[in-house]
Amino acid sequence: MIISCKETTKNNVQTSSSCYPNHSRPSQAISYEEMAAMMDAFDNGSKKELDKYMKRISKGKDSISTIYNWYKLEDLKQ
Repeated sequence: MIISCKETTKNNVQTSSSCYPNHSRPSQAISYEEMAAMMDAFDNGSKKELDKYMKRISKGKDSISTIYNWYKLEDLKQ
């Protein structure tokens, strides 16, 4: 089975439409530069303290703090 997002009219004019109902950029999306700055700030600030804490409570064993995020299903669909 082959599916296409292009539609052909009676005059053989192709129109392109998205296969996804909501294909616009999310309003809360950040730029690559903003993301990189945020990751640098985390690596040079909070992450260092979290790693010290994890090392202390694990009694020196190698351990890594978990980084996670919650996303709304609507955002992921977008």
